[in-house]
Amino acid sequence: MLNFSNRQTTLDLNGPFLSIVQQPTSVSICNAGVATFVGLATATFPTQTPANNPTNTGILTQRWYVDGYGPLTDGSIVALGITVVGSATTTLTISGAINPTANGLGIFMRPDYIPSAYSQPVGSAVVAGTARSTGNGNNEPYDSSIATLTVFPTMEIIDQPQNSVVAQDRFASFFVSTEISDTSQGNLSYQWTYNGNNLSDSSNVFGSNSQNLLISSNNIGVGTVQCIISHPTSCDSPLYSNIATWEVIPSRQIVTFENLYSSSSAVITDKNLFDTAQVVIGVDIPRSLLSFYASENDLDVEMELHGSWGSSFGSNRGGIGGYSKIRFTMRQNEEYVFAGLAVGSIFLYRKSRLIAGVGNGGNASSSGRGGDGGGVDVAGERGGGRGGGNGGRLFAAGTLPSSFGIFGSLSRINPPNGRDGKASVPFGGQAIACPRGRQTVSPCADLGTTQFLWGQSTPVPRTARIDRGFKQGYGIRNTAGAGSGGGNGGNGVTGGDGGTSGGGGGGGGGYTDGSFEIIETKLGGSQYQSSVAILRLVSPSVTFVTTRSASFENRITFTKVSGTGVGGMSFGPNYSFQTFDIQPGAVYRLTSATGRIRLFGTQRIGLDDSFGDNDFNDIAVSCDVGSFYQSGGSIFYTR
Repeated sequence: MLNFSNRQTTLDLNGPFLSIVQQPTSVSICNAGVATFVGLATATFPTQTPANNPTNTGILTQRWYVDGYGPLTDGSIVALGITVVGSATTTLTISGAINPTANGLGIFMRPDYIPSAYSQPVGSAVVAGTARSTGNGNNEPYDSSIATLTVFPTMEIIDQPQNSVVAQDRFASFFVSTEISDTSQGNLSYQWTYNGNNLSDSSNVFGSNSQNLLISSNNIGVGTVQCIISHPTSCDSPLYSNIATWEVIPSRQIVTFENLYSSSSAVITDKNLFDTAQVVIGVDIPRSLLSFYASENDLDVEMELHGSWGSSFGSNRGGIGGYSKIRFTMRQNEEYVFAGLAVGSIFLYRKSRLIAGVGNGGNASSSGRGGDGGGVDVAGERGGGRGGGNGGRLFAAGTLPSSFGIFGSLSRINPPNGRDGKASVPFGGQAIACPRGRQTVSPCADLGTTQFLWGQSTPVPRTARIDRGFKQGYGIRNTAGAGSGGGNGGNGVTGGDGGTSGGGGGGGGGYTDGSFEIIETKLGGSQYQSSVAILRLVSPSVTFVTTRSASFENRITFTKVSGTGVGGMSFGPNYSFQTFDIQPGAVYRLTSATGRIRLFGTQRIGLDDSFGDNDFNDIAVSCDVGSFYQSGGSIFYTR
């Protein structure tokens, strides 16, 4: 037997050991940028005893890999969001890397020693025993360390801030919305500027470092507002929004309407009641959950409420919705809300409390017409026919309960708590005085100065910070009764019962909390088939009566200081009735008189011309609206 232990062979039995001379390092680039990775490997043959110097006729190659994906090939790789050059060389070049697809890729290099088959050394003659061969690397596979490709995110402004014109001391709202391709590298930050100077939160600035800036000023003039959006890594940072103008003007008779559609969607509309005869909610302003407020002044307003009609059946007409005309003063920046308009019902809230409701007409059926709905402080009418449903009952002013409500039998909602009820067919239900929503505060408690809150506590962007209390959500406004072989009842603060045996549904009942003046209210009377509210200013006319008891000609003159109205008023020397258009909040100062002036209460002044009688009735001026007062030694009139 032969002993091979010391016999020389032309085959290198031990292949080389692979090692990394230069490890690839992590690279960070901008989106769609270029990244280069370099890795160098070597093959080293082990020392052998007896000596057997290798011929190293194999080939050392390198291939680049992505951790979790596999080997790379040159060209575009859509799945990774990259384009590759040099995938089988010492230098890998990645271009067009897209965030977030390519962000965080783990890049490594794997060397490979390709063994040689038996071959004749170059330049030597073929002699037996001289051919050589080299084996595989002993430690294959052997990988470099993993380098990370970081692709910085992109930023984009979706909605730019818009120009705003507001009155003194009213908050202007500026909003910017942005998108970032990858949130894993940090959050966007915001900095609003005014006339190029950074803003910070204060008593008249809110949200200076947020997407929604609210800012007010007492100074009349025009300035510029801009938002700077920054990110810790994005190559787009900082982004500068468009420059918006902010104009501050004297107060007007503005009502601001906020149509609310979701926690992130509101459409804001300003209406100047001095410039328009009226605003028709349901025509000029869309029907939706609607918040509105007097944004620049207290406003004396008149409102018409028209309830929806019920549906007809053959020759039997549906019930006519209730009608009311009411008057009240909208205090500046105090919230009012219409709920139910989108589905044809009228529920009017002042902050947390229901102040007015108008009933809808009931549906007709085969044997009778629908009952008419009641205006505020009017019960609904019974439906026609033997099986006509009763109209919604009347609660006396301010007595509607808040602790307990009843969904009408037509509603598909079952009370989610043990306090409220669900009427059985065909009966109607009743609303609650204070909607509960999902707030954590008491239903009848106000919320203070805040934006409109959606759900439990989400401020709706673009809505104003005003005095609020309405809780969006649970309010028990589905009160109509379901017909059983008859027409359905009308919705209202109290729902009409559904009809039976072909009878018409009862009309919904109206309600008042007693906090406003009722000019007119009636059963039926609505002029619109679907609910409508009409808002207008109370007539701006003020009547002044001047009387005279002296033979001398005397005059009193007032000049406007602020507000909207005639520029001046002159009284005397003769008896007269004079009417001037003066809006609430306007102020006039006494600028000339032919004698001494004295106040008699708040609606009458008298003049004494100093000819001995000292009676202050030589001429006298009385007003039917507004008041005279004294301040700082001067006499004023204000509407």
